[in-house]
Amino acid sequence: LYILDEPTTGLHFADIQLTVYDQGRASEAEALFRKSLEIGSITIGTAHPAYAFRLNNLAGTVWDQGRAAEAGELYAQCLFILRSVFGDLHPDIQSVARNYLLVLKSYNPTSPEIASIESLVTPSASTLVSPPPPTYHPSVSALLREI
Repeated sequence: LYILDEPTTGLHFADIQLTVYDQGRASEAEALFRKSLEIGSITIGTAHPAYAFRLNNLAGTVWDQGRAAEAGELYAQCLFILRSVFGDLHPDIQSVARNYLLVLKSYNPTSPEIASIESLVTPSASTLVSPPPPTYHPSVSALLREI
């Protein structure tokens, strides 16, 4: 039994949605994902990255059902949230931008947005940053040695 304002409830709906979707039941999965968004809007807010990821998954479900324009709007919302939280160079931005670009080109191939979305998918070499070297927490290392 889940309580509506429990922060993990939306995640449980998302997990169920993905399972239902993987079973080929896209319309049922869509309804569950919309419920997950509703719960997320109450518990974590609509500017949270987890909410954006739910939008991304819903967009994919909607697109798979042949509703490209609606999927494009969902991807655009997702991208807006993620860019405002992470900036343009985060790997999740590139992933969502790729999805959005495919959808946008399918229903609006002359959109002026395409060029700006393409720049997110393939950032210039001067903007790429090398990741920092991995750091190891001593207590984690000790725990792993005990296993």
